[in-house]
Amino acid sequence: MTPGWYRSPLTAYGARVARRKLGLPEDAPEAVFQMVVRGLQELKGLRVTGHLDEATAAALGEAVEWRNPPDWWRDGLTAQDLAVPADVVHRLQGRLGLKPTDVIDASTAWALVVEGLVE
Repeated sequence: MTPGWYRSPLTAYGARVARRKLGLPEDAPEAVFQMVVRGLQELKGLRVTGHLDEATAAALGEAVEWRNPPDWWRDGLTAQDLAVPADVVHRLQGRLGLKPTDVIDASTAWALVVEGLVE
């Protein structure tokens, strides 16, 4: 199953999650990241490319922080509170299978982080 943090191309948030799950610092050189990804792909019997694809992301699993909402999230938070256009929030909610509203639930909050719309 594709983890919620994975997007192609990889977002900044996705790169941070992948590096953390691989035991690398956020500022690890790209060559080191690719070498570790190749090792994981070989270990898991995946196509060895050195690039983080959907199958490799699935092998890494879900981000541990997804057990809880982002630190900045609170009940009743709206798109206006975050200065994110309401239509962007509505599209994200629609993709998540949620009824589009201006209220940001925890799932929408994580989608905003993954898409790089909020930190």
